[in-house]
Amino acid sequence: MAQHFFLIYINDNADSIDSKIKIFADDTKIYREIKIPETDSQALQKSLHSLCNWAQKWQLSFNADESETMRITHSRDKITLNYSYMSKALKNVQSIKDLGVTISRGLSWSKHVGITENKANRVLGIIRRTIGTANKKVFITL
Repeated sequence: MAQHFFLIYINDNADSIDSKIKIFADDTKIYREIKIPETDSQALQKSLHSLCNWAQKWQLSFNADESETMRITHSRDKITLNYSYMSKALKNVQSIKDLGVTISRGLSWSKHVGITENKANRVLGIIRRTIGTANKKVFITL
């Protein structure tokens, strides 16, 4: 029941935001297509200010130190736009992990595949050390 009250409590934060917003549990993402950098980036910054005002009104807070920005593009134009939240500059990153998937600026899967491969190799190492390869049937099953 408390979950429902929380959803009702936070559900109106998108009303004052001109950009697109996605909320999942305690994770909030604001995004916008940047066609004209000067005007679209200002509109995105305005949405961040609106989110800040909403959070202050309802006595909630977003952690600016854990907030990041990333421009997703296939374009060769590597312009970096800077944004702030509560007067703190948000750091620009090359990739973000979202719901277990690593998304990179150029939408390449190589970083995500590398991370997944490393996890699988660690599990395989644990199986080899604990079970060993003496019983091939058990090893292959695991």
